Amino acid sequence: MIRIDPTKGATGLINPAKSTPLYRCFDPWGWSKYVDLTVSKAQVDGDVTDFPLCIQGNEVPASFWTTVQADGGDLVVTGARSGRKFHRELGYISVVEGSEQLELHARVPFIGTGRDEVLRIYYGNAAADEPNESMTWNSSYAAVYHMNNKPGDATKILDSTSNGNHGTKGAGAAAPTEVAGLVGKAQQFVAANGQYIKLPDIAQLLGATQATWTALARNDARIYDQCIASDFGNVDGTKRWFFGRENLPNMWYTAVGDGTNIASAFINDVYAVSAWHFVWARFTGGVSLQTACDAASATNDTSVPAALSAGVLNNTYIGRNRSTVYSSQTLDELRLSSVAWGPEWIALEHKTLLDPTTLYGISAEGTV
Repeated sequence: MIRIDPTKGATGLINPAKSTPLYRCFDPWGWSKYVDLTVSKAQVDGDVTDFPLCIQGNEVPASFWTTVQADGGDLVVTGARSGRKFHRELGYISVVEGSEQLELHARVPFIGTGRDEVLRIYYGNAAADEPNESMTWNSSYAAVYHMNNKPGDATKILDSTSNGNHGTKGAGAAAPTEVAGLVGKAQQFVAANGQYIKLPDIAQLLGATQATWTALARNDARIYDQCIASDFGNVDGTKRWFFGRENLPNMWYTAVGDGTNIASAFINDVYAVSAWHFVWARFTGGVSLQTACDAASATNDTSVPAALSAGVLNNTYIGRNRSTVYSSQTLDELRLSSVAWGPEWIALEHKTLLDPTTLYGISAEGTV
């Protein structure tokens, strides 16, 4: 076997403009097992590049859980055809019998409608210690929250991108609780306890002419004005955005503003209590604001601001709207982006988080 040092610049294998290779050769020496994951082209609405695929453990063989390291440190994702090693982030793993769960994100160079895309997942190496990589998330992501507690510090949640937009929970009873989610862990907010997570101003959205918000959320109770997340004050100059405000029972409602002028989009009778929902909003400055809850969507293309307010407001929260309205919701995944993702990207996020067994299948276990 010829082994290539990927840091030396093999054409087509790395991005030579980056000190860290974007995609690298992988030598499976030392790994014992693998499975192949096949993304069905029939489930893809359009071509995407550098997509963060969420790999869940729904269909892995039973032997996976007894072979992989308990902390998932030996998990490697590659292209089955190319042998390229993909950037990955392990959000959560449990190998405990009866509670097996996997949340593994991998940056896939291309997923399209022309052919099925096959990934290979290696495991079974007791000596491996694969790192979580912020490059799993491309530069258009402003913040990505998997909504699990920071290891060793339950007062914080981490932003998985390189932007460092980490969150701090409210103090004492005002801190939401980490619970089992639909994908890995989640944070459960109780409005009666005034629970929230404080975020810094998301610099990548200050003055942005495009933005996208996506989340995996469960509405636990009907509360007027509760939000998934917001950066929206009560007075002129502080009105930037809110995402998922429940203005009426089961209403899904999103708004954007340039500080003074706002545009909103909403859908009635879709955000049902006690059910998991994939929700999103997309802002294209001066053109449109779109929002959706599962399959229902709405668009406002009238008087949409050209850009979000650029003011530094120190007013960004998860689970809290403005200053005194709190949420009773469970949030499993929240992503903020500084681009208006196309419908094919958003549809793929929906499937990879909420309906993975439709999007891809996983093979029987192979031996290296």
